[in-house]
Amino acid sequence: MVIRLIAPVVTVGIASMALIGYLLWVSYGDALRDAETKTLNYAKILEARVDATMRRVDGVLAATALAVPAQAFEPNAESKFPQINASLDALVTNFPEALASRVIDANGQLRYTSGLQAKTPFRFSDRDWFQQVLSAPAGVTYISQTHIGRVAQEPTIVVARALRNENGKVVGIAVVPLALNVFQQQFKTLRLGARGVVGLRRADDHTLLLRWPHLPEEVNKPLNASNPIVQGVQAGLAHFNVHIASQTDGTQRIFGVTHGPSHPFYVVVGIARESALAQWRQQAFVVGALSVYLAAMAFWMLWRLWVSAAQKVAIQTSLLESEVHLAGVIHSAMDAIISIDSGHRVVLFNPAAQQMFGHTEASMLGQPLDALIPAQFRAQHGDHVRSFSTQGAMDRRMGGSRQLFGLRADGTEFPVEASISRFRSHAQWHATVILRDITQRRAAEMALADSQSELARSNADLEQFAYAASHDLIEPLRSVASSVQLLQKRYGGQLDARADEFIAHAVSGATRMKTLIDDLLAFSRVASQQRQAEDISMEYAVSEAVKNLGTAIAESNAKITLDPLPHVQGHSTQITQLLQNLLANAIKFRGDKAAVVHVGARQEGAHWVFSVADQGIGIDAKHLARVFELFKRLHTREEYAGTGIGLALCKKIVERHGGRVWVESTPGQGACFYFTLPVQMLSNT
Repeated sequence: MVIRLIAPVVTVGIASMALIGYLLWVSYGDALRDAETKTLNYAKILEARVDATMRRVDGVLAATALAVPAQAFEPNAESKFPQINASLDALVTNFPEALASRVIDANGQLRYTSGLQAKTPFRFSDRDWFQQVLSAPAGVTYISQTHIGRVAQEPTIVVARALRNENGKVVGIAVVPLALNVFQQQFKTLRLGARGVVGLRRADDHTLLLRWPHLPEEVNKPLNASNPIVQGVQAGLAHFNVHIASQTDGTQRIFGVTHGPSHPFYVVVGIARESALAQWRQQAFVVGALSVYLAAMAFWMLWRLWVSAAQKVAIQTSLLESEVHLAGVIHSAMDAIISIDSGHRVVLFNPAAQQMFGHTEASMLGQPLDALIPAQFRAQHGDHVRSFSTQGAMDRRMGGSRQLFGLRADGTEFPVEASISRFRSHAQWHATVILRDITQRRAAEMALADSQSELARSNADLEQFAYAASHDLIEPLRSVASSVQLLQKRYGGQLDARADEFIAHAVSGATRMKTLIDDLLAFSRVASQQRQAEDISMEYAVSEAVKNLGTAIAESNAKITLDPLPHVQGHSTQITQLLQNLLANAIKFRGDKAAVVHVGARQEGAHWVFSVADQGIGIDAKHLARVFELFKRLHTREEYAGTGIGLALCKKIVERHGGRVWVESTPGQGACFYFTLPVQMLSNT
């Protein structure tokens, strides 16, 4: 009969392994696709920032051309046009990427500038970009390679456009130096894991303008022509992914590339393939180890004991929760710049404003700003403008907590963010309004909220599935244990000594498996138990844990002491389980002497720090992190019993309550386990 059972059991085992292998293969592909989505989303966000910056730079250059007449380049003309510096200041207000807005004459002499450098006698005629701009066709905007700025002394690229008189002769150059460090600070906020990279490259020659982490020796170096990134950009792809070894350091990475049509740059975001698959490898190892262990137990009982086999042993392990972290802030892709005179009539309407509102510049010049505001908001807007005109500040954000709307030429309304600055020109006050369309941001926020809700629901389903799968293993295990124990009771002593030894091994194995499944059920319940946080006396929780460990304490002659302990908020059953596991751990690993355990607490800021210290055998420093991992054991079962789940359960309980847990130890001198709990629990446990 046992022989007849072997075939179906082996078949089920092979099928289970095949299913697990398939699920791991699917999750492997999901991990790579998640990395592709993540890099592409990050690249799109950064590209939108670059696009918005370049559009605004274009607006600044255009506004500079309007603000600086040809007569301003005559000798000693600076005193005749003091308003130009103020105009340049206003153009780069609230523009962190722009180091300044400057005007240089055809000889390379700095004539006008924003900021405090107005009187600094700088010359730029020796710069490569200066000669390039002078020789560029009319209307062409020149963008330099990365260099260390002479004024700012930091990595910079120069965006410049020649200024011409009415005869088409170049009389000067409008220059906007952009601080690459501002982009690099944003690059640093991306969560790309170890060896993640972000780069900004030119689309014409594929040279590197900026990289994070920064490698100065790679700046201004191009990619190889055979590089798939180069081929994708040359093919006109707006956004794409590639899996290649990095040309810089040889690391295998998953890259997301975006190339905007309105500027000569493209953004490259890379995640190391090793980082993208790290969580998948860890969980695949856990699934594989658990599968091998249970399969070995089943075959051991069938082959060694020739008894009735268990019906089917199926191990279903929940596969990985997938985390998609998109950027915390979504920047608008378009900025509109509109200037008005003291009569609130439009005097400047840049291309971004034309695209945003659907009006041409010619149709808006001289028109009241109210034409761009929905009728129901015009009175409120008038109050804003009057309030602003009476204040001494030169700029501020409009609207505050109120929502602002714009009105397009076709009559549609859309939400905007607005900031306003004012400056004096030709004895009149002018104001510049910078508007940003936040329609896409609102939609993205709603989509992100929906995604987070769906992810929370999916995680809850996976946790419930893991709990149910572990619970269902109890019944076939009970059948096996009962059969083996009955065999031991009925035939113990009647067979030879080796048969008795096999039976004893089977009983011991069934007992250990039951303990393992019970611990797995407890581990799953931590996530599945949902209840309102309650006030808990930690001293009472310790007393309950001591009561539950009464037999072990008596047998080991353990001595447990404690300091005055505070009240916390949380799940009382889980907190008691946490303390019981830590105390039991201290008693188990006491060595050859009576256990001495002390429980203490101290407050650090918004958290209580609890400690459970013993004088046992201690832990080697290289194992301090492993003790909290699931199924990790530092000793054999013959030395110390256990399943390797107790401390992992402690870690899960503490983290579920918003804290963290760690251990400090010196071998032979004992160990001290620390865990933190919030002084005030802000949400349900």
